[in-house]
Amino acid sequence: MGDASRMIRSIVFFIMSVATCAAGRDSLDWEACVRLAEQHHPRLVAAQASVRAAQAGTDIAESSTLPQLSVSGSGRYSESGGAGVPATGRESYGADFGVSQNLYSGGENRARIDSARAGLEAAIRSYEITAAEVTLDLRRAFIELLYAQQQVALNRGILDRLIGNEKLVELRYEGGREHKGSLALSRATTYEGRTDLAQAERQRSIARENLARTIGLDHVPPALAVTGAFEVDGTPVWSGGRELARATPEFSRRLALLDQSEADLRSAESGLRPDLDLTGSAGRAGEDLYLDEYSWSAGVRLSFPFWSGGRERHRIRQAEAGLLQAEAEVRNTLDALTRTLADAYRSYADAAENVEVRTRFLEASELRASIARRQYESGLLSFENWDIIESNLIQNRKQLLQSQRTALIAAAQWTRVRGLNAFDRAAVRRKESYDRREARPAQRTEGP
Repeated sequence: MGDASRMIRSIVFFIMSVATCAAGRDSLDWEACVRLAEQHHPRLVAAQASVRAAQAGTDIAESSTLPQLSVSGSGRYSESGGAGVPATGRESYGADFGVSQNLYSGGENRARIDSARAGLEAAIRSYEITAAEVTLDLRRAFIELLYAQQQVALNRGILDRLIGNEKLVELRYEGGREHKGSLALSRATTYEGRTDLAQAERQRSIARENLARTIGLDHVPPALAVTGAFEVDGTPVWSGGRELARATPEFSRRLALLDQSEADLRSAESGLRPDLDLTGSAGRAGEDLYLDEYSWSAGVRLSFPFWSGGRERHRIRQAEAGLLQAEAEVRNTLDALTRTLADAYRSYADAAENVEVRTRFLEASELRASIARRQYESGLLSFENWDIIESNLIQNRKQLLQSQRTALIAAAQWTRVRGLNAFDRAAVRRKESYDRREARPAQRTEGP
């Protein structure tokens, strides 16, 4: 019932989104794209299913500490006879109830539970990693469509300006104050502006389809558009690579896998210890359904593995090797994340600063172009110098838009390497982090 209601809500939300986009009255904002992707993206669905499977594995492991109950019933008919003796038949019926409780397993049950819980923790962190990767893909597709929309608007404005410039040059040419070459160059520049606008519109169409596919939709709304601020918040704050690396889900996943390896080693070592079980049973039997005979028993079973062909020793060596590998992976992951975070921070900070640089260049170009236009109209500036200033203005407008796009993508990448995502992680069943992990000695993860 819950899955059906979620599906209905998903379909209704999708239809409403498509309808509003098709009607041209509204667009998808970032939050709407996130909600759609959360419902449709196959990687998120698979990661959530993996968490549920790990939770079931934890429940299975914990069930080994509970009493095991069994009930059985039987009915039997047999005949016996011999030479000269007629066969006689006999019916028998029985019902039995059994119970057993493990009192000591050499630590295997506890180790299996710890291993399953660590596996659940690793699955949750894997979901967070997947969600961060999907967030990056979605954010990049969202930015590309937003950029394409801004680019269409920018090129349309540039084309209007170029058409106005062409008319101005044509008037001066007709008045004998400009030569034919200047008019031809102005017309060629206008044609280039029309070509840039057509290319920007094609890029917008491709960006629409890419966003729809990234969300996980099968149908691409023909008028799909997005809304949002095409600007960055500024330079991020750097708080140290090691501290940021420790807060990422990738590092937490490695720690969970290390805990799982430690539990697997304890499970292997339990094979050298005895098992102790408490058992009991009660039953009734008889030759008819009244079952007038009864029996019961209770006892303790102790078993000790004396020799298994060396299997347990090999299991221990295998688990020890796995533990060494997990410890090395923790160290390697911390170092790699520290480097990746530093590179991502540098890229984000550089891109954010470059936006400010391009903004100042554009402000200067706008002022310079305004002055140059009045000078050209008054005949105080040659066409060649005016054309250079106009071209510089157009390039600075395009470069500012490009720098904003680069900064937004760098910000999305910075979010990704920190393991942050835009989805509701409360939908996944969470477990408390182990106190032992938080108190882990620093020498196990710190470099020399």
